[in-house]
Amino acid sequence: MLVGWYAIRTRVEKKGVPLGFDGGVGIEYHLAPRIFLCFDVKGRYARLRGLEGSSAFSDEFNDILERGKLYYESVPMLAGSPRLTMVQTSPPAGPGGEPRLAVVDLSGISLQAGIRIRL
Repeated sequence: MLVGWYAIRTRVEKKGVPLGFDGGVGIEYHLAPRIFLCFDVKGRYARLRGLEGSSAFSDEFNDILERGKLYYESVPMLAGSPRLTMVQTSPPAGPGGEPRLAVVDLSGISLQAGIRIRL
């Protein structure tokens, strides 16, 4: 017997063409005839802004659909908790009480060091 249920569906889209950059540089130092010490630095810049979409909530009594921009929203019952992303028609109070648009940031830097052996 099914006592109660609910379903939440969220769809997000980014209009336009997202642009990002990816690059790296490496240095090898010759230690022996076939052994090299190597250092690599790689970096990426990729930020997505202006996300829009819809959130649908359904249970046995309600069907609620909201469309709008994607915002950050704080979780009031957990101090210092991570932020939830919600699609809202009106901006929610974000961190510090100010609404903030959501940003997906895939940027970063990686450093690698190792020994390369060529056969």
